[in-house]
Amino acid sequence: MRYLVLGLIVGLLVMRLLRTRWAGTLLGISRRALEVAQLILLAVTVAIALAAEEWVLLAVVGALLIWAIVDLVRGRRTGRGAGRTAGGSARPRGAPEKSRRR
Repeated sequence: MRYLVLGLIVGLLVMRLLRTRWAGTLLGISRRALEVAQLILLAVTVAIALAAEEWVLLAVVGALLIWAIVDLVRGRRTGRGAGRTAGGSARPRGAPEKSRRR
């Protein structure tokens, strides 16, 4: 049972690393598909941890689940402001700037 727990923890950490943009392009899989696969793996691991009463594994899964939720919230927050330019103005790209009269 010890090796199963270690294998699941390593698998979860590898899935976490695979959610990066670089790994997604290397594998040819979208980040969204990798996120869904990680959430499914987390759910299966929770079921195994509860059935086997492995509390350390359950704590690791809980930490990774909180990490995934924080990433999801951050992604939505930055996605809302995507229309803004680097200077912080809301004008569309390529639109002329307003001139200031003195």
